[in-house]
Amino acid sequence: MGETGPVTIIDIPSWKLYFFTKLPRPIKQGRLAPSDNILNGKVSIWNGNITRLKLDAIVNATNAQLKGNPKGSVGSAIHNEAGPRLLAYLEQIGGCETGKAIITPGFNLFANYVIHTTSPTNSDEESLAQCYRSCLNILVEMGLRTIAFPCIATGACGYPQAEAAHIAIRETWKFLSVNHHKVDRIVFCTYLPEDTFTYDALMQLYFPVENLI
Repeated sequence: MGETGPVTIIDIPSWKLYFFTKLPRPIKQGRLAPSDNILNGKVSIWNGNITRLKLDAIVNATNAQLKGNPKGSVGSAIHNEAGPRLLAYLEQIGGCETGKAIITPGFNLFANYVIHTTSPTNSDEESLAQCYRSCLNILVEMGLRTIAFPCIATGACGYPQAEAAHIAIRETWKFLSVNHHKVDRIVFCTYLPEDTFTYDALMQLYFPVENLI
């Protein structure tokens, strides 16, 4: 399964370690939050195939019918690796409103669970923000500690990539500001180089790094 096998949380550097090894020129203008080493240790950027991640949960951005992921999409990859039992399970649930989320077993995936959230089909900021809040709420309710998000709504739904990343990072920061003790790591899983570039820049606004300690 996957490209070269599972990737665990031990294999993924925290944001503060990633920052010092990958981003030697920090952005100091426009910061939206103070530096916080605790929060900086709770988030990561990882570029690759989300189905390789052996975490408590990975997120699948889907539609209201919980099916029909376009070929080549992240959702399609998740279904391909999870196997047919995932689709059968989702068919029993029936649907999910925009911005809401539901959880299923991971079946053949490395991840234990998949949290499915219905993406907005337009540039609705509140609905996209609610997708992240819904997933993180389920994470806490289930007592899970690690989760990976794809770039929700930026594929077939066509949400502007930079705006979507801003919402993802902002909602994660707001969540961690209150709940950092309830999770071990939240991973932003990028696939395209431009996604990684965008997250590299915007993460510094909400998770500025001053020192490694």
